[in-house]
Amino acid sequence: DLGNLGRADEKYSRLFSSNSYDRNNIGIDIGSLPDHPDELRHRIAQQKVLHPDFFVRPTDEWFRHYLHLSKSEERKIYSRLPNGIKSIQRLGRHRLHAWFTFFLSDATVGLDHHQLRKMIVSRPQLLSYKLSNVQITTNYFREELGLSSEELASLLQSYPSVLMYSVDTRLRPTVDFLQNECGGGKNNWASWKRVIYSYPNI
Repeated sequence: DLGNLGRADEKYSRLFSSNSYDRNNIGIDIGSLPDHPDELRHRIAQQKVLHPDFFVRPTDEWFRHYLHLSKSEERKIYSRLPNGIKSIQRLGRHRLHAWFTFFLSDATVGLDHHQLRKMIVSRPQLLSYKLSNVQITTNYFREELGLSSEELASLLQSYPSVLMYSVDTRLRPTVDFLQNECGGGKNNWASWKRVIYSYPNI
């Protein structure tokens, strides 16, 4: 309501008018602003843009800072992308932020920052994959196969490319074969589930 909007607006006005700010945090990033109505988000952005120390942090710099990448990790990522640093710049921070938020949220995947960084360094091509397709794949592992957060994290650490597989044409047929032809049906599913998250490349 208007009352809450006004109080939140006042809160963020104090934040950005404070003399105790960190200049590295003045750069604008709409994707990471709190979930408030658009009017407030626009006012927050306006206050930041008009701030005398405002600057726009390049996407590649924001990317490195967000993931706490070392120089060697950054070089590995860019060497594995078809257009190097330009690939990250073209993706843009809004899309990258949505991708990171999905994997870090306990409600979806639940990786920690170290696990997320390791996965991206290993397979940065995933960043160009549609998030909606990634959501379908992770939902399959969590809901249909019943993997826990820890099991899914283990799977993604060992073989992140599994996120690029089609559920209907690759994952589900393979699991059905293991379950029904090799594993003795649902009664032996617990054993096959451990095989799947431990050796997902099968």
